[in-house]
This record gives sequence, structure tokens and C-alpha cells, in this order.
Amino acid sequence: SRQQIDNEMLQLLLFLMANHEVNIISGAHETQMHWQLRSLNERVGLFAQNGNVVYRDGGQTILWKEELTIQQQATILTHISRLRDAYQFPQYDTVEIRGAQISLSLVGHHADYEIKKNFDPMGKRRKVLLDIVPLESDDIEIAIGGTTCFDYFPRGKNKGFNIKRYMKGSNISECHYVGD
Repeated sequence: SRQQIDNEMLQLLLFLMANHEVNIISGAHETQMHWQLRSLNERVGLFAQNGNVVYRDGGQTILWKEELTIQQQATILTHISRLRDAYQFPQYDTVEIRGAQISLSLVGHHADYEIKKNFDPMGKRRKVLLDIVPLESDDIEIAIGGTTCFDYFPRGKNKGFNIKRYMKGSNISECHYVGD
């Protein structure tokens, strides 16, 4: 969570990049991804915000950038307010409006790693909270992300959709996806 890649992962990605195109997809904002990837960010494709913002060439080329509308943002922020009424969580550092996605961390995005790691690793607490306070929207999707977050994005515009979209547009017939 919000950590830079370690040297072992860096070496593995460099090894893969010798013979393969490597793209990194995350719910994170692109500036966070740049920091996390250290020296790799100019050599890999960055699929930020679930792939709704895609950069190549270290950010020099934007393939697409599809941000939430004002109405979609309002729908999400209303849902977050309803969640806050049902479950008391901090007022600070909990909501990140990233552009193509809004992320809500129930303990704070910059909370101590151990607190975040142990909060809800299987997503059960957050599933119950969504059962109590469902998101009622035809055009917004909510996903349980990491160990503390709800990630809001346009319905259907998830990581899988955006990887397939990239493959089709790039005439790539085979893809290997590794994730958490």
C-alpha cells in the first residue's frame, strides 16, 4: 500500500521488459504510480485509475483519459456521506478525487501501514457496510480495493475492460495478467 516497488520486483520487471511489453495497471493516481515505480515509469505503460487514464513513454503520450462527470462525482460524494453517517470514519485523508476515479479509505489513505494491512484484508467489513448502504447508480461502479478502500469509477470501466480495450486497439492477441 503506497510503497515503492522493492529491488526484487524492480529486477523482475526489468527481466520481463527485455522481451515483453509491460504495462502496470492500478487504481492509484498516475503521480503516485510514478513515485511507486521509481525508474521504471518511463519504460512501462501506466494504466492509472483502473486503466481509465493511460500513459505511454513516461507520460509523454496519453492514449486516453476518461474522467468522471460532475454528476457522477456528486453521486459518489453523496454515497460517501451516507457511508459516513452509517460508519464513523475520520474526516481527514479519506477521500481522494483522482479524476477518473474517487477512492475512499475508511482509515485514511496515509494511515500507518500496519493499521491498513490489518483493517479488512478480506473485504468482509466493507461488504457488510455496502449491504447496509448500497450504491444506487446506473453509471457508477464501486469496488472493494486493497484493505481499506472503496473505489468508485464509471460502470464497466474496470481494469479488465481497459486491458481488453488496450489489447484490441494495439492488436495484441495474448496478455498475461498478474495481480493481488
